[in-house]
Amino acid sequence: MALLVAKGDVLSGFLGDAEGPSHENWLSEYVKDSYSYAPQTISAVKSALANLYEVVMGGEDNDTIEGALKEFFSINEPERKHKDAVDTSTPKVEPLQARPAPIKIRRSKNGFKIKITPEGENIIPFDLRVRAAYRVRMSDPFRAYSKDDFAFNEGGLNYDCEGAKDHSAANNVINIRGVDKGFILAASGFDPNREIAVEWNMQDAEEA
Repeated sequence: MALLVAKGDVLSGFLGDAEGPSHENWLSEYVKDSYSYAPQTISAVKSALANLYEVVMGGEDNDTIEGALKEFFSINEPERKHKDAVDTSTPKVEPLQARPAPIKIRRSKNGFKIKITPEGENIIPFDLRVRAAYRVRMSDPFRAYSKDDFAFNEGGLNYDCEGAKDHSAANNVINIRGVDKGFILAASGFDPNREIAVEWNMQDAEEA
């Protein structure tokens, strides 16, 4: 058994934002618009322990590498480098950085809420297309969507929109025109026993 501990505010915050409501997995679609290299970072974290095990066990030959973890479990005195010595130190990896997003999504037990961020207020007005679907195993939730699942403004599933010029909804899509300061979109009425996937696309505001 192995345990991976994520240290650092940015990485731990990134992994927290990538969690679904069930807290069972990290999903790149939750953070792909808010962080650079989100899919690659999640893949690296998920495979970190397996890769470490493979290194310790010696790869495919299953030959144990003596002293593989000595850098972590021992204290060595500084080594003197000769002028012609080759630098074998691990190259510096740039830290994960969050990319400012114009909106922020917060999920609740039976819905979600979208608010404009300070970064978004710097580029208003803009148009927004929001799409939702129930998550399914081993399939893209948006391709698997059916109107039998839900439709906005039907069957008790409603949404409220403030701080926008105009908005309309059809099936699982909400189109918002002229997002402005104070923008809030709140949707509720989803099945509380199912996990919701939400994605958005931003476009320049259409001229009147």
